[in-house]
Amino acid sequence: MHNHQETLAAVRSQLPPDEKLNRLGDLFKIFGDPTRIKILYSLFESELCVCAIAELLGMTQSAISHQLKVLKDANLVAFRREGKTIYYSLADDHVNLIIAQGFNHITEGERRMKKTFMMEDLDCAHCAAKMEEQIRKLEGVFDVSVNFFAQKMIIELDEERAEDIMKQAQRAVKKVDPNCRIIIK
Repeated sequence: MHNHQETLAAVRSQLPPDEKLNRLGDLFKIFGDPTRIKILYSLFESELCVCAIAELLGMTQSAISHQLKVLKDANLVAFRREGKTIYYSLADDHVNLIIAQGFNHITEGERRMKKTFMMEDLDCAHCAAKMEEQIRKLEGVFDVSVNFFAQKMIIELDEERAEDIMKQAQRAVKKVDPNCRIIIK
């Protein structure tokens, strides 16, 4: 018979209170609805109004509004008013990260490749971070790191779509800094 008391005491001392674990469980339940995931994924790409989301997903505005209320109540989406139109966006970078990590998890076994590219005329760490953020959003990108000091980018991507992804990555880099480029040989 094993004595697990010491291990259990260590684990028990690190467990968050039940109230927080329940809130975490409720948060993950919200991600359990395919319509809400589609809305969040759409907002991952761009700020949108209800009518645009409804058109994109082929649903009624009232159905989208209902789901947006659930997402808003969970602090997953933010909104701003412009005249009579309300535009929705992801609430913060945590939501981006949850979606990206979840997507990476479900695509883990797909064909991946990891490549390193030199960068030319990368002028600042802030630009490198913005480039990384934009490239990370590209479909087929599992992970990316843009290093200002080393003037290089390490990217893990879907091998079958590598050429197209790198073209999109190059456009993303140029959007942030028109003088910068990824050196692709």
